[in-house]
Amino acid sequence: MRTICAPDQRVSTTPGACNRMRTTRDCTTMGDVVENLASTARDHLANERTFLAWVRTALGLVGLGVVIERWIAGGERLGLLAGVAFICFGGLSLIYAVVRYLWVAKNLERGLFPVAIRGPVVVAIGALFVTVAAMLYVLL
Repeated sequence: MRTICAPDQRVSTTPGACNRMRTTRDCTTMGDVVENLASTARDHLANERTFLAWVRTALGLVGLGVVIERWIAGGERLGLLAGVAFICFGGLSLIYAVVRYLWVAKNLERGLFPVAIRGPVVVAIGALFVTVAAMLYVLL
């Protein structure tokens, strides 16, 4: 196991064997800490920003679903269905965000980047469905 030490200590391959120099900070055993080779940190931070954008979008969809169901629909059955659809779409987006984040993070550690094909297509189809349903609601 490799150990990352404080900045003024050397890196050791023996657990807990940091060479104590001028600091009293403890060493951190590598688990979630990775070496920053080439663009490792930048790639992981980009993955995290993308995840947070998905979470923000999912929460927005859930909030919109609640607003539609509570205030705009006024008890209409169609409003209830639209609200529940937005809430479900937001929940599914959140599940996709977590799965995608973990999948990309795991592959980045291997030096790979998985290209998303199905996820964006499913999201686009869901958005198209919501758009068509909204158009039908407004026109009818």
